[in-house]
Amino acid sequence: MPLATNVWTVLWRSLGEHGRWWLPVAYCLALLSGCSRDRDEQGPPRDIRRAWQPVGATRPTAESIEVRRVGDRYEVEVQRPEGFPGRDFEPVLSIGDASFGQYRASPTVGGHYGLVYALSDAQFASLVDGGQIVVHYGPNKNRGWTFGYFQRSSVRQ
Repeated sequence: MPLATNVWTVLWRSLGEHGRWWLPVAYCLALLSGCSRDRDEQGPPRDIRRAWQPVGATRPTAESIEVRRVGDRYEVEVQRPEGFPGRDFEPVLSIGDASFGQYRASPTVGGHYGLVYALSDAQFASLVDGGQIVVHYGPNKNRGWTFGYFQRSSVRQ
């Protein structure tokens, strides 16, 4: 018989025979607390995007945004020194009323500190000058980070 079956059998018998209802509960809590090791030695929760850090990547010193033309598309790269924490929702880039959810890790600072969003020519053409640039999680734009206002003249060719 497997060890797990033996343990549960012993716990079940201790509950029924001796009225020690707290013993299985305490055992389950001990198991669950041992399984939730999602913290690094420093204390902050682990973020899967830290694994995306390119070799030689450095943490950015200030919030920044860069809009550039790359081949047949445009890229919008946002960076934060505090990084973009992992959440249940994926990070979304909003420029004015348009939202974009497809992103990749920054090639210069990695996925924790920088995100790159790709926009097609049609998507870029639909953007309006003066639209607020926000990175947020989920549908709520009010709970995110603002990176200024969009200007076509600032696009790097």
